[in-house]
Amino acid sequence: VVRGNHERQLTGSRDAMGQSDAFAYDQLTTAQLQRLGALPLTLTPIDGVLMCHASPDADDRVLMDRELPEGGFVLASPADIAARVARISANLLLTAHTHVPRVVSAQRKDAEPLTIVNPGSAGCPGFEHQGRCFQIGSPHARYAILTRSADRWQVEHIAVAYDWDAASRRAASNNRPEWARALATGFAAPL
Repeated sequence: VVRGNHERQLTGSRDAMGQSDAFAYDQLTTAQLQRLGALPLTLTPIDGVLMCHASPDADDRVLMDRELPEGGFVLASPADIAARVARISANLLLTAHTHVPRVVSAQRKDAEPLTIVNPGSAGCPGFEHQGRCFQIGSPHARYAILTRSADRWQVEHIAVAYDWDAASRRAASNNRPEWARALATGFAAPL
């Protein structure tokens, strides 16, 4: 497990937290908060594989996307992605942060291509942050299965149905209509 932006934010002052982080903070014990705060920014579970939440040097820096002036994000250009991962020596980078399931092959100068995988999110298919939306468009929980064959990674993205209506009702009962909408539909922006 690696540290993401919300794990980091849970180690700060509760008074400075957003509504979701404050809610999570109130549910956790001191020992659990300390464990979250001690998580590493990156992890190398096996040779050639690097894990991070957003990018290897920041838990909130988007790695594969480019911000649009009108809001939202799109896949960054191959050159931009290659520049962002030029110093990574692994051949597989596992990342998340945007919750958007995706596989990208970054062509690096003087190195083999880097496969970058975002498995998606197990329970947050859409969110808005500072006027920017990330949304999948369906409420399914997401994960990925990776298999190495010869010199390539095979990536299988899985979308799992679960009781997202119950999750949506719980968000609504906690006065979070934006989360209720995202959990029920996979869209962060109003329908």
